[in-house]
Amino acid sequence: MDSRVYTLALSTGIAVPCLVAGNPSGRPLLLLHAWGESRRSFDRLVPLLTEFRIFAPDLRGHSDADKPAGGYSLVEQAGDASAVLDSLGLASAAVLGSSSGGYVAQQLAVSGPQRVDALILAGAPLTLAGRPAFADEVETLVDPIGEEWVRQSLSWFPLVRPVPPWFVKDRIRDGTRVAAQPSGPASKGCTAPFRPRKAELSMARPSSSGEAMTICWPGATRRSWPVG
Repeated sequence: MDSRVYTLALSTGIAVPCLVAGNPSGRPLLLLHAWGESRRSFDRLVPLLTEFRIFAPDLRGHSDADKPAGGYSLVEQAGDASAVLDSLGLASAAVLGSSSGGYVAQQLAVSGPQRVDALILAGAPLTLAGRPAFADEVETLVDPIGEEWVRQSLSWFPLVRPVPPWFVKDRIRDGTRVAAQPSGPASKGCTAPFRPRKAELSMARPSSSGEAMTICWPGATRRSWPVG
């Protein structure tokens, strides 16, 4: 699959790298990664989505993206996602949010529903109400985040099937490259009491067995791809 990483200068004042891959004439799909990860967390998924045009940016404060002191509220992060679409010349796209990236995806759907063709939540809460269980610990972190803490944090997420060692190594690298100081405001932003209007959104989730990713377009037949 042809792919390229572009640096996008966003209207929100930051620059972020963005992977562009897949079918040039396919329907656009924006991938939003979890806290502590990067666009590379989708490396095992992207090759399976050959019929889509994939756009996967590093989010503010992560990996190769700019790491300013502010701008980490949920509304501001959704503003970054909208600015990514602007920079790519896209009026709208389907949006997939992984874990805490699902918070940003949901906020984007609430703030700018005309920009979200479909909403896909992968391991993400279905509501923006409440406080994430990991928030207290994350808010105590200081720069630089140590590799040992990142390794330990991965144990929060039980594996339902084997994961290649290279993928785990990449996630550890991502975790050590997060700007720790903004993590407090970022996690607080994820507790904003907004709820998407489910009747207006088409949402799909991984199967309960964790063996497949399902994407459903409005009015379309449900499709599933095994995650190898």
